[in-house]
Amino acid sequence: MGQRGSSLLPRWARRRHHGGNPILPSSSLFLELPLDIILMLCREHLPPGSALALSLTCKDLFCLVSARAKMRLNGSSREAFLLLLEKDVGCNWYYCHTCAVLHRFSSAAGPALRDFNWRSDENDCRRHDPLYLAGSGLRISYQHVRLVMNRHFLGPPNGLPLDIFQLENTSFGCIRWKEQWSARILEDELFLSATRTLHWSYVGADEALRNALDRNTYAICGHVEMSEFARLSIKALHPTTGLVVPCRDVVESCNKCLTDYDTTVERRWVKDGWRKETRACWYITVTSYHRLGGGRSPSDAKWHAFAARGFRDLYTISRNMARYPRGSVREMWKNGAPNRFLSETHGG
Repeated sequence: MGQRGSSLLPRWARRRHHGGNPILPSSSLFLELPLDIILMLCREHLPPGSALALSLTCKDLFCLVSARAKMRLNGSSREAFLLLLEKDVGCNWYYCHTCAVLHRFSSAAGPALRDFNWRSDENDCRRHDPLYLAGSGLRISYQHVRLVMNRHFLGPPNGLPLDIFQLENTSFGCIRWKEQWSARILEDELFLSATRTLHWSYVGADEALRNALDRNTYAICGHVEMSEFARLSIKALHPTTGLVVPCRDVVESCNKCLTDYDTTVERRWVKDGWRKETRACWYITVTSYHRLGGGRSPSDAKWHAFAARGFRDLYTISRNMARYPRGSVREMWKNGAPNRFLSETHGG
């Protein structure tokens, strides 16, 4: 059958044949096949991306296979090849669908999504991708989702830990919302949740709060805002009767992306000031739940709907309420059992 493939063994592996320690696992018997059989398998039975990835395991095999495999690489084969490499170098690199290359990232990027420390120039794809929620501390891009899901699918030290999404922030403006973000992985998909709280105790509280809520541009997702004049607003905060109406756990949903949110409005009597005078205060809590998908492609329908913010997208994207009814994302968050690999350290 021709020359045998023993010469294809890398130097560290050949010691096994000369009395050294048995380092190479038994699965490496592939390299004991005749050379023409190995070449036939690589050239005729493996996709170009897989053949090129295999050639990187051995210098001799690389010299024999890589040139022809690279010639056969097209767009889809190149992507398949780089996705295979990502699995081996995922502790420092990830695949970028926009650039069709592997980008480096820092495993010490820190937990704050607002300054994720991408070191890039103005033309870098990573500077133009993030979704910013008005008034919120959250600035999230597809890269964040992919890296966290790489940690989930490939295990540490690949990707980034889930706790990069642990974020606390106080919004600016006429209303100071305190927000706290958290994340879970359910059924191999990333879910985010944010709890926003407001304590309003100003003189003339009802009318002042009503006016502030009506003009507050604070966003729940890329489509729902607090303001009364938003295209999609929170109905529980804008009752048809009364300035402010108490309610508890009123569940609503975005009709564009997979976002649910519940609202609680409470009127409490508290002792405030140095005289400890009793007066009425409003406590508002809005908790949102977001389903972002598996992070395998920026074209994933769940992620695309969440990140869509263009004029055209608002008229072409619509949530399938039959498949994802109102409150279904919230119910999954509350009742679902999270997957593993949720709390590894940043360094991996």
